[in-house]
Amino acid sequence: MKVLLIGSGGREHALAWKLSASPRLTRLYASPGSDAIAALAQCQALPDPEAIAAFARREGIGLVVVGPEAPLVAMDCGAAPRGIEEVVLRHPAVTECSVVGRPHPEWGEEVVAFVVCSRSVPVPELDALCLANIARFKRPRQYRFVAALPKNNYGKVLKTELRRMAGDVAK
Repeated sequence: MKVLLIGSGGREHALAWKLSASPRLTRLYASPGSDAIAALAQCQALPDPEAIAAFARREGIGLVVVGPEAPLVAMDCGAAPRGIEEVVLRHPAVTECSVVGRPHPEWGEEVVAFVVCSRSVPVPELDALCLANIARFKRPRQYRFVAALPKNNYGKVLKTELRRMAGDVAK
């Protein structure tokens, strides 16, 4: 796996050292890196989140490790449900969508989208739409097609019910 490490301090050097020992690692990049990190990784000058994202896509990076806290805040790494729902809702046949997290043994949580459609929609179409508009790690890992989203008397989607339904198909 190709890994990109963000940062240049002692913490990032320790991360680079540990990552470089992994048998699964095929290539380690760092940005901006340091002289010490350069002994373990190929350093790249990536000045902003857009450059980091473009480099990761171009090089086929499988994992980005962010050492310092500031870039995490700048890149907004959280997979906000509403943003994912808005992307799925761009498909002309999707009438409603609600996204929840489902526990995952390796990643902590994975995204499941519950989708109401006016006609049949192939999963690859929704996946392509998400991949074109949001980061790969934020896209739903599963699409559950339902006739209607569970709602309370006021029309609010019952996310707790969706989480229960998502748990029914956990791996």
